[in-house]
Amino acid sequence: MLEGVNQFGTEENIVGLSNSGNVAIIFRENPNGSSELRMVFRKDGKFGQELPLDEKINSPRYTEIAATLSSDSSAIYFASDRPGGYGGIDLYACRKLPNGKWSDPQNLGPSVNTLYDEDFPSVSPDGNTLYFSSKGHTSMGGYDLFKATFNEEKQRFMDVRSLGYPINTLGDDMNFRVSEDGKYGYLAAIRPEGFGDMDIYKVNFLEVETRYTVFKGVIRSADSTLKPNATFISVTNLATGELFGEYQPNSSTMKYVVILPPGRYSFFVESEGFSGFQEEIEISDDGQNRFEIIHDILLQRE
Repeated sequence: MLEGVNQFGTEENIVGLSNSGNVAIIFRENPNGSSELRMVFRKDGKFGQELPLDEKINSPRYTEIAATLSSDSSAIYFASDRPGGYGGIDLYACRKLPNGKWSDPQNLGPSVNTLYDEDFPSVSPDGNTLYFSSKGHTSMGGYDLFKATFNEEKQRFMDVRSLGYPINTLGDDMNFRVSEDGKYGYLAAIRPEGFGDMDIYKVNFLEVETRYTVFKGVIRSADSTLKPNATFISVTNLATGELFGEYQPNSSTMKYVVILPPGRYSFFVESEGFSGFQEEIEISDDGQNRFEIIHDILLQRE
């Protein structure tokens, strides 16, 4: 418990932390329904002194959800649902001015923000990488984790890439933080092996990173009056002859998602009342493989 920070009748959540660990950003929800972001400073090993963020960051009628500071505390990145963005929750930045005040907020632009929600920004210790959660871009479902690289020439974050499977899953994967040496990451996610609701997970980044491809689409019937049901997908690794995995599409939308490393696979779909569907697919390992392949499947009646 952070004594002196928690208050009776309010709710406090830590939503950001400086790379030094000496400044925490809390989200406080007040009894009257208003909310705000505040900075809390650590001194002599204890958090206590608070500093409210001004109205350029805490907008009076809208909600600022999460924030993070750059390593030198010269910039703050935050998520807000204020109007004028690209849709939903967007990411913004304010710079520290010579007089100690914050600049006007700047939307991080369409290279980062989408029509959907972007949230939980986090900047790497060297300031070159922005990590964030998004329901847009190439999300596999819910919030996925992405990173954007700072372009010195254009002075903005761009070239957004997914952190990929197995960090991202079909559920919500959120609030990523990376260690100072870049070897480890920490995130909040709901996984089957967890203890309930969202758990904290640690990621160990290996030197050689396998690039996975999201293979997804919709399974339909060639007869528009019929809908496939009791449908199963089997994927076999053709190099080893071993079953790679078994999957089921969403029962209402018939959308399916299969995540594959480079290789050659046999893709077999069986559905009650329909002929079996089989084809070979290849995920290249030449560095040019696409992160996402859309592949709809049409089933024929028996």
